[in-house]
Formats: sequence, structure tokens, C-alpha cells
Amino acid sequence: MPATERAFDEAPPPRLYVDTNVYLAHVVTAHPQHERASALFEHLARPSLTTLYLSSVLWTGFARAVGHPQIVRLLPASTKQQFGLHRWGVFRVQRDYRRYMLARFEDLLGAFGWREIPFTRPVRLQALEYLDRYYLDSNDAIHLASAAALGIRDFASFDKAFRPVDGLSLWNDRMYPRRPPAAPSTD
Repeated sequence: MPATERAFDEAPPPRLYVDTNVYLAHVVTAHPQHERASALFEHLARPSLTTLYLSSVLWTGFARAVGHPQIVRLLPASTKQQFGLHRWGVFRVQRDYRRYMLARFEDLLGAFGWREIPFTRPVRLQALEYLDRYYLDSNDAIHLASAAALGIRDFASFDKAFRPVDGLSLWNDRMYPRRPPAAPSTD
């Protein structure tokens, strides 16, 4: 059975694995999903009953994602100017900008109880299985395997690649049109 998609105004779960794209959308204010991501974190913070989970590989994925040209284009002119992003080829520019964005990410995490899941051999083996079973990219497979390692079925992501994952409770604010029911088999 594919993932059950959840709206962000539903009762929050006690444990929630949050994908990189949700954190990124919250930190980058001009991101197309910024309002959704911010609404989720505000909703989770109200009762303060949800612990956030993330993989140890999320940090490097987030640092790489904030430097993606599509994300850099979304930044306010003041941020681009502050860090001299027009000189992207200069190591110090990239380093200082990434450190700034990682600090904003850590500020967000500081508002919650959170737990980092290490990238262990069992997580690696499970991720390799998910690559084949659900046709996920490598980072998505690692995130899903990290959550599965702790038995976490509540997973926040804007990535529709997780929709086919059996038994997953996918917190995506039901942003994609509902799939029509499968036609009855004539076999």
C-alpha cells in the first residue's frame, strides 16, 4: 500500500523524520515551498511534543543544496551582496555562505528536540535495498533507511518520490493531486 499523505494541520506525530528539502524550504525564504515548510515547523512547535529525526548525511546534503544555482538565485539581493556570491569561485565566499546557512538550520533545530541517526552498516544495506525497491536516489534512500532503522514511519518531505513507499506516513501537506484508485483486475 503506498504512503498515506498527511496535511500539516493534522495532529503532529511524536517522532518525525524530516527530509533535507523541508529544512531547505524553510531556511530559503523565497523557496516555492517556504510557506508550507514554515507552517509545518510552526505547527510542530506549538505543542512541542514532536522530536525531529535526521540522518548524519543530511548536514552535507544541506550544505551542498544551499549552494545549488537554483537556490542561490532565490536568495535576497542583500544576502548575495553580504556574502559576495557574485564571486562564487572564491573558496572563502562559499565557506562563509555555507556556514551562515548551516547556522540558520541549526537555529531551527534548536527550537525542537531532535536526534541525529548515524549512517551505519545496517542503514547502508537498507538504503541499497530501497534504491531498487522504490527507485529512489541515493540520498532519499539513505533518509528512508535512517528513519526505518528507528522504526519511524512519519516522514516529512516535498519529494513525490516517497509517495509509493509502503506503509509510510508522508507529511507533504497533500501538495500533489490524489492518485486515482487502481482499476479492478480482469484476471
